[in-house]
Amino acid sequence: MILVGYGGPPLEAALIDLDGTLLDTAGDLAAAINRMLAELGRPSHDVALIAQYIGKGIPVLVHRSLTTTMHGEAELELFARALPLMERFYAEESGRSAVAYPGVLDGLEAMRSAGVRLACVTNKAGRFTGELLAQTGLAQYFDVVVSGDSLARKKPDPLPFTHACERLGIAPDRAVVIGDSVNDFAAGFGAGCKVFAVNYGYNEGRAVADSSPDAIVSSLTEAATLILSTRQQKEDPKMGPIIERLRAIVGVEQVLTEPHDQEAYATDWRRKFFGKPLAVVRPKSVKEVAAVVRLCNDELIAIVPQGGNTSLCGGATTDASRSQIIISLTRMNRVCSIDTANNTMVVEAGCVLAKVQEAAREAGRLFPLSLASEGTCAIGGNLSTNAGGTAVLRYGNTRELTLGLEVVLPDGEIWDGLRGLRKDNTGYDLKHLFIGAEGTLGVVTAIVLKLFPLPAGHATMMVAVDTPARAVEFLGFMQSRCGERLTGIELISQLCIDLVAKHFPETQRPFPETHPQYVLVELSDSQSGDTVRALAESVLEAALGAGLIRDAVVAASEAQSKSLWALRDNVSEAQQKEGPNIKHDVSIPASAIAGFIATTNDALRAAIPDVQLVTFGHIGDGNLHYNVAAPDGVDAHAFMKNEQDRVNLIVHDGAARYRGSISAEHGLGQLKRDEILRYKSPVEMAMMRKIKAALDPLGIMNPGKVL
Repeated sequence: MILVGYGGPPLEAALIDLDGTLLDTAGDLAAAINRMLAELGRPSHDVALIAQYIGKGIPVLVHRSLTTTMHGEAELELFARALPLMERFYAEESGRSAVAYPGVLDGLEAMRSAGVRLACVTNKAGRFTGELLAQTGLAQYFDVVVSGDSLARKKPDPLPFTHACERLGIAPDRAVVIGDSVNDFAAGFGAGCKVFAVNYGYNEGRAVADSSPDAIVSSLTEAATLILSTRQQKEDPKMGPIIERLRAIVGVEQVLTEPHDQEAYATDWRRKFFGKPLAVVRPKSVKEVAAVVRLCNDELIAIVPQGGNTSLCGGATTDASRSQIIISLTRMNRVCSIDTANNTMVVEAGCVLAKVQEAAREAGRLFPLSLASEGTCAIGGNLSTNAGGTAVLRYGNTRELTLGLEVVLPDGEIWDGLRGLRKDNTGYDLKHLFIGAEGTLGVVTAIVLKLFPLPAGHATMMVAVDTPARAVEFLGFMQSRCGERLTGIELISQLCIDLVAKHFPETQRPFPETHPQYVLVELSDSQSGDTVRALAESVLEAALGAGLIRDAVVAASEAQSKSLWALRDNVSEAQQKEGPNIKHDVSIPASAIAGFIATTNDALRAAIPDVQLVTFGHIGDGNLHYNVAAPDGVDAHAFMKNEQDRVNLIVHDGAARYRGSISAEHGLGQLKRDEILRYKSPVEMAMMRKIKAALDPLGIMNPGKVL
């Protein structure tokens, strides 16, 4: 089992095959195959023969069993009869005689206890995988499960393993594939992982040594021992002096190197990605940021810029190599200036969004960006993902609210673009390169933001509608009658209201009766609140008369307005309390919202009967949070592990069908970095890579994100 001459990085993750590696499932598969053969009037096979046919998924197993050859294909008509029989019989037989190989439980426990991230990667269909892992007690060990129908391609293609690494937040060269067949070995090497072969299982009668794995083990306990041996390496001797130089720049207390000090910075908000930075560096000024970046550029040390660490896609988390640093901007949190005549303010990138809003309000102005996380997210992070929020319809995304930037470039140079100009036609508008770039092109340190007059009055209303299509009609109705007074308009499904009411007992439902869909509307204007409310009431009366809406209520006080908005603002937290769910941040043209929801709902319910669909979002700008929860009675954690990839494919393909985007305002980060290749053209990707290469030729800025 010795891993001879290993000189690579510590192994941080194990990507483990299911059939033949974790579990002996030959008995289940043989029982199902023989029932299929009997139904077709064909003789049965013994288990040993069928075991040789295992390894490339059920369709190939059926072909081999029908032809009794490794590479034959059954006649099309015969195969069409056989495959449904096999799937039906296997659904009945799966788990009846499956058993974990010796050492599997001990090996998994040893890996998990040592902090090794675990993924199960199999060619078996998701509907079988989840049940089998649960029945055998293995589901608890795996952070990620990738099944044969999770992605567009399966093993021996490397995609399942690269995808598992991305989901775990681990670089492929820090992961090991553990498997029993040539499928596993080819896919693992193709993904850039180390490969351990078990000397048992199903390898089509071949010797595993013929595939030249990095190690051959007789159990997962041996595999665990080898993995842990790679993690007992001495720290890179050059890092000590670099830490000291960083301390000389920002101060000893502002360079965090102990894991317990780094924890709040090293784990992403959703706890999907767990980084292990070399250091967390907390500069106080742009000059300190520039000095840190110059040092990293000279020493080829990767940098991950971070604001409030509220990224929903792992965009502000390092890998686990202990070779990257986080530049945290939490100490750069000043409101530098407010110019009420020019309606602008200059803020440092580490300013919490709520602080920016309050400073503008104290100056008699409005900064309109508003998010559920505004009490913790930083304005620099909002800019890095071009965040939108609830007022995009009237005021635009962060991009539209930004006039100028100060940026430390990857070589440590400072670009001072802090100009509060609304007109400047003197060449390329460079600020747009950094907005939405997720820190991959430089470190944004300060921003010039647009301000607006504070509204004198506002009105909040909730209406009930039959369908999303009616909601879109109502949107057009409101725009034509209210114009720019229409500040925000949110679509909320009945299930969202139910979840909020369940987890926030103080919630007041908007109507005595339930309705399929709700629309929350905010109007604001320079006129008094009474005037705006009168407009709201007259418009709603007209909408009721036209049959667009089923019911409506207008908030009569500020308390009622907050109560109505709480129904929307608490949806995300209510979902979190309910349990894990598969989240999506898609955008589609407003005119296509109803079609997208209808077709995607149908596709998901066909794939997963009784699945729960939690849909809400900014209907005015086409941004939907389309979230998918487990059917009643199904474990939410198991559902998320087993179905996430398949669900993502259905939802994102649905958005693409309507020329939409798979990320409206959350960015790509690590979570969607590889997936975007399916939806952007080669021309687009090439242009993005050229921009990255031009500004960051050494690739030190937030590597592994976006591209």
